[in-house]
Amino acid sequence: MVPSGSLYKECHYDNTPHHKLNLKYSNTGIALLGYILEQVTGMPYEEFCQQYIFKPMKINSTSWYLKHLDSSLVAKTYIKSESKAFVFKGHYGYTDYPGGQLRTSITDYSTLIARYLNADNNNFILKNETKNLITPKVNTPHLGYYTWFIKAINNNLYY
Repeated sequence: MVPSGSLYKECHYDNTPHHKLNLKYSNTGIALLGYILEQVTGMPYEEFCQQYIFKPMKINSTSWYLKHLDSSLVAKTYIKSESKAFVFKGHYGYTDYPGGQLRTSITDYSTLIARYLNADNNNFILKNETKNLITPKVNTPHLGYYTWFIKAINNNLYY
């Protein structure tokens, strides 16, 4: 993140006069939050997530690292090949892992989303007020909101 860093690139930074008007999602920003959490708690981010998020919610096939999972249960990314068939893209990761690549099973993901949507009726890790604050309203003037994105397909909005 500094000019002397081995991965630093000037193009990753916006120094135009109007940069404060532009909203852009940043994996680096989310990764930085993970790093801050590690510094404040003294725990690795993965360990913190397991102890305070995944285990209390009983989602046991979720991790930031494939090595902690049965990879046959992990949801996979597919791409269309030249023959139009869907082909497994392979597992890959980001160096800024809190900014992406959480691994999970469809069962765990379904559990998380169901509990999120029913936070007011459920024992969820967030209070319903917090969930409502961080979930964008459909009339949100921009498409990115915290880590949610809204996409319109055939006049339907999807989060």
